[in-house]
Amino acid sequence: MQARRMNGVLKAGMALVLMSCASLHAFAADAAAPGTKAEPPSAYPLSEVEISLRRTGCFGTCPVYEVTIDGDGRVVYKGERFVVVEGEQEGNVEQEQVVALLQELYRNYFFDLRDSYRSQPVLVVKDGEVILDGAGITDLPSRILRVRIGDYEKTVTNYLGGPPGLDALFRRVDEVAGTERWVGPEPQ
Repeated sequence: MQARRMNGVLKAGMALVLMSCASLHAFAADAAAPGTKAEPPSAYPLSEVEISLRRTGCFGTCPVYEVTIDGDGRVVYKGERFVVVEGEQEGNVEQEQVVALLQELYRNYFFDLRDSYRSQPVLVVKDGEVILDGAGITDLPSRILRVRIGDYEKTVTNYLGGPPGLDALFRRVDEVAGTERWVGPEPQ
């Protein structure tokens, strides 16, 4: 009985180790995979920067819009559904805010993230065995963050299971762009 219990504990421990490795691998840089994009340039004119955030629909009333911030501080908003203002609007932010946003992207390793996060690792126990599985949820909105610097472009889509900090980057783009005036409070 003790040996069986110890075997079960070992299997569960190994599953946790495998899950940890899978999680680390899931959040690893695209640069580790063959055929990936080049690194962002190390020096570039601010005028060549474009940061855009797109929030897609869900089965409910999730706001659907896209906002783009150019390096010169120009903000372009396009509201589609479940927003206070539909259509295109423009605004401006200080270039210092654009630089600060870029700094946050670098500090959060945005350029090292995978291109897409579509599930969240879930452990399932079946007949005494631990199985690593992905959760399949079909009614969430996607958040798509795209950064273009000259010819370089990085896009990260988060449907579910992105790394810690990614949602904070989405919120930060909204804050810098001032989308609340067009979308309403706290976009999901």
